[in-house]
Amino acid sequence: MKSTQQAQQAIEKLNAEIIRQMQEVGTDWIKPWRSKMAKGLPHNYFGKRNYNGINLWLLLYGEIDYTSTAWGTKKQWEKAGFTELKGEPMLITLTKPTTSSKYKDKKGNPLKYWLQRHYYVYNSEQVTGFELPEGYDSAQIVDSYETNDADQLVINTGVKIKSDNRAYFHPSMDFIGMPDRETFTDSESYYGTLLHELTHWTGHKDRLNRKQEAHSNNREAYAFEELIAEFGAAQLCAITGISPSPRDDHAKYLNNWIRALSESEKVLPMAMAMASKSCTYLLGLKQEGEQQQAA
Repeated sequence: MKSTQQAQQAIEKLNAEIIRQMQEVGTDWIKPWRSKMAKGLPHNYFGKRNYNGINLWLLLYGEIDYTSTAWGTKKQWEKAGFTELKGEPMLITLTKPTTSSKYKDKKGNPLKYWLQRHYYVYNSEQVTGFELPEGYDSAQIVDSYETNDADQLVINTGVKIKSDNRAYFHPSMDFIGMPDRETFTDSESYYGTLLHELTHWTGHKDRLNRKQEAHSNNREAYAFEELIAEFGAAQLCAITGISPSPRDDHAKYLNNWIRALSESEKVLPMAMAMASKSCTYLLGLKQEGEQQQAA
């Protein structure tokens, strides 16, 4: 079987599992993945980079629940001197923008397109003779995030937060409405909600421009944006060490999510890719002053 077919089957299997969790568990459907994220995000041991997009979730969904979150390709492990790899590898997909040397667009410019490549990766626990260095903490060495502290992450955004009786992001006014912290059962629920709204915040037209203002009249588009925020918040919570409770108010999106995921195989990878892009944006922001409180 070609790697492209295998990759598609892996995505379909993950898609079916997410739908099943939504149908059977409800608003806490993401818990199995969030539990695995608690020990760290899957990352390339040699490149010191977290996997993102669909690859992040595929590695979390693996049939074997590895303790290690470190992965590498066969070539990388062999180059490091480890040639005996046990068990089945996981298949990931990497895409990068490239320019054609042969084809041109309508304006006569070299045609730009996305090049897709597939790689098999092995967890460090599959590598005979390899052990992670003592005290290895991926959170300390993987990716050069400005911070992995929830408070500092919020401060770095400079986001305007307005006290309100519900949580939301207002695209046209560009602020987040949030209930006061003391109204939440615990600080983790507060931050879990705020990180969800921060993922929405990244979609503003002056940032990642997900055309949110048009969502108010389109239930499917609105639900899709909520799915992006769900995946984004889960990733941010893992990085900042937050374990929030499920939000009951998201029950109203479940049917739309299930329908969208059932009707198109493109919805899941698109939502996960956009969520990862939002996380990268937020985690790359540097402090530009104290968090602003809207009047």
